[in-house]
Amino acid sequence: MTVYECDLCGERSLGEQYCEQCRTFMRRVGFGGSCPSCGDPIAVTDILEEEVSP
Repeated sequence: MTVYECDLCGERSLGEQYCEQCRTFMRRVGFGGSCPSCGDPIAVTDILEEEVSP
């Protein structure tokens, strides 16, 4: 599923490209899903960046 993020408020969403809070369209972050720990939307690139960072 695609993760989207609002540039105005930083809210993330799975599969929904429209931010209800800001009433604007969000930008695509990439492929992802729900975090198993907290349930928040997380992109695969977020996980890979954490693994690569020293």
